[in-house]
Order: sequence, then C-alpha cells, then structure tokens
Amino acid sequence: LSPASRVRAISVSGNKYLESKYIESLAGISSDSRYYLTFPFTVEKRIKADPMIDSVNIKMMDSNAIHISVTEKRPLGYRYSGDVAYILFDDETQTELTSNYMPVVSRIPYITGFEEEEQTHLLVNALKAIDQMIIEDVAEIHQYALKYDDEAIQFQMRDGTYVFSGYFYTKPLNEYYRMISQVENKDYCLYTVESG
Repeated sequence: LSPASRVRAISVSGNKYLESKYIESLAGISSDSRYYLTFPFTVEKRIKADPMIDSVNIKMMDSNAIHISVTEKRPLGYRYSGDVAYILFDDETQTELTSNYMPVVSRIPYITGFEEEEQTHLLVNALKAIDQMIIEDVAEIHQYALKYDDEAIQFQMRDGTYVFSGYFYTKPLNEYYRMISQVENKDYCLYTVESG
C-alpha cells in the first residue's frame, strides 16, 4: 500500500474533559494507520470502552481524514473508597481516577460522605439539577448534619462561600452568581430552601 493510503489527519470534537491525544490513543489510529483499513465500528467500540465516554461517532472524511466526535459522561465529583479515588458520574456510575483523568479533577469537586447507595442516589439526583458551570465552581461537597436535616449537603465554593442545601433544593444554586453578587457580608453562609 502506498503512503497515499495512510490517514492524513485526525480531528476530535465534543471532548470537554479528556485530551484529544488521549481519545486518539483510545481509537488506536495514527498517521501510520491505513485509511481504507480503518473501520468506524471498530474504532467507535475501542473509544466507547472508556468509562468516561458516553457516545462516539466516527466520520471518514475526504482527503483521508478521520473525525472523531465524542460525548463524555457528566462528571459530578470525585471521592475516595479506601485509598482509591473514583470519579462519580450523573448516571450513578463511577470509575477509578487514573492519570488519564487528571484534567477532570481540577474541574470537579471533592465529595465526602454519602457512602450508602441511597445517599449516593439522592446526591447524584441533587447534583443533576445544578448546571455544570456551577458544579465546576464547587471545591468540595460534604454530607453535613443540621438540626433539621442530618443529611444536608454542604457546598464549599471555590470563592470560599459555604452553601447548605437539602437533596431536593439544589436548583437555586444555578442562581449562585446572582445571589453572591447581592450579598454584602461575605462571612455568611447561604441556605437553599423550598420555595413555593
């Protein structure tokens, strides 16, 4: 086969957390690969095997180019089980935190508590109501006991603000920037409550 039959370009889109080079490595294709011997189904299957990938689409383009379009799972935070760190996703799955996922860690909060299956389920549902932009501005999430709620959620924001919420009242956090801009004394905590 001639050099003209090689892959000339690989492009990756849709990745927010994983590096393009990592996704290319998952695909198992490079400029040394033969374009006409690259089968989209096989490449998709290799990439989809990664626990952070929700879906993938391969397009064979003109001029021997290949475009990889991915949708990543939504990471909500990371936590430890023993000495092993795991990323928790919005579908309630989790995967071990490896060096390939280090770019993700700086953009998601550290989670403590919520160790029982039902607590994790409730936490995931609570976090799914919060925009990802806000999740990425949370440094830590802790299970916290209040007088009226022994399973409250304590959000420590990256700006140092503390926000307390119940499992079912997290949606107001989507207004965090507006709320915090109206607070004059930054030494106070914010509480989300049911409105209605």
